[in-house]
Amino acid sequence: MEYHMLSPDSSDNLHLPWFWCARCHRAYLAGTGRMIRFRADGLHPHPATLTLCPYSDCSASANREGWQWTTIHHEHPEYPVRPERDVIYLR
Repeated sequence: MEYHMLSPDSSDNLHLPWFWCARCHRAYLAGTGRMIRFRADGLHPHPATLTLCPYSDCSASANREGWQWTTIHHEHPEYPVRPERDVIYLR
């Protein structure tokens, strides 16, 4: 069995999906969000995980404020198909 790792610079036309943060207006790769794990306690019996925007100066929830880049690109065809990190793309 052969395995291939996907990377943003994949040359075989397989690309990791990009997302766009509605709070800081920057794009990021899927799976790069900052994760905060809460322990279970008496009030909350199940542990919870919160995924935040990967940019340290943004505290947006990636689940609530993360948009698929394809949606943003569809609205703004002048934006690149594969965005750059740390660039602000206004909606």
